[in-house]
Amino acid sequence: MEQWKLEEITLLQSDIALFLQQLGLDPARIKTVSDFAEHQGACSEEEINFLNARFHRISQLLTSVQR
Repeated sequence: MEQWKLEEITLLQSDIALFLQQLGLDPARIKTVSDFAEHQGACSEEEINFLNARFHRISQLLTSVQR
């Protein structure tokens, strides 16, 4: 895998983990936006969009590597 992709994935994962920790959630237990909604209960559209964007970008990076 190209180094810059690994670095971007790491930054996105760190961003997600910090966000979840600030909400008092365990990042190890949240793997999808659905997990987040289940554990968080009422979530704002901004929170959902934040996570969707980061999970989507990670998925794009991983898909581009697999080709």
